[in-house]
Amino acid sequence: MSTVDLVSFDVYGTLVRFHEGVRGALAESLKERGAPPETLERLHPHFRATQAPLQKGGWRPYAEILSTGLETALGDFGFSYAPRDGERLVAAVSDAGPFDEVPAVLAEIKRRAKLMFISNTDDAMIARNVALIGVEPDYLVTAEQSRLYKPDHGMFRFAYGRAGVPIERITHAAAGFFHDIEPAYALGLRRIWINRRGETGDPAFGPYAEMPDMTRLVETIWPD
Repeated sequence: MSTVDLVSFDVYGTLVRFHEGVRGALAESLKERGAPPETLERLHPHFRATQAPLQKGGWRPYAEILSTGLETALGDFGFSYAPRDGERLVAAVSDAGPFDEVPAVLAEIKRRAKLMFISNTDDAMIARNVALIGVEPDYLVTAEQSRLYKPDHGMFRFAYGRAGVPIERITHAAAGFFHDIEPAYALGLRRIWINRRGETGDPAFGPYAEMPDMTRLVETIWPD
C-alpha cells in the first residue's frame, strides 16, 4: 500500500461516535414514553433497518430520512412520534464527536496524502462533526452534494472524480461493510475495514485489512 495519494473515509461510525449519539437520542424518546430500558436493544437495530429503503429511489435530505425512519420505528413499537424526537436525533448525529485516536491519525495521514470524507449526510449536519474532529479534509463529499447515498457506486465516482486521483492510488477506510467495503471492492479500491463493533465480515469482498480502531492505520497504509 506504499503508493497512496488519497485516503478516503466514511465519517459516521468510522470517525465519530455516530451509534452512541443515535442510541442516546432513542433512549431519551423511549424514556419519555415510559418504555422499559431494554426496549432500546430492540428499537435501535430496527431503526437502523429503516434507513436503507429511504435512501433509495431519489435523493432526500438525511435529516428527513432520520426523522422519517424514527417515526416508522417508533410506530412499529406502538409509540406515537413527535417532532422533538426527530429534532433530538438530528442534533445528536450532528454533535457526535470523534473517537479518541481519530484526530491524531487523520493529521498524520494528511501530512502524507490527500484526505477525503465521504458521508451519507447533509452539508449542514456534518459541519459540526468536522469541527469537532479538528482536522479539515481536502475534500468533503456528502449525499446532499452527489444526490446519492452509499452504497451507490455513483457516490464514490462523484467523490473521486472531484479529486482526480486514479483508483489504484486511493485507499478507503470505513466501519460500514455494506455501505463502504462492498462497493469499494466492486470499484477496485484498496480497503481497510475499521470494525469498531466487532461484526462479521465476508471474505467474498476480500482481501481487505481489518482492525478494531484506527490506532494502527497509518502503519498499515504505509508499512515502511
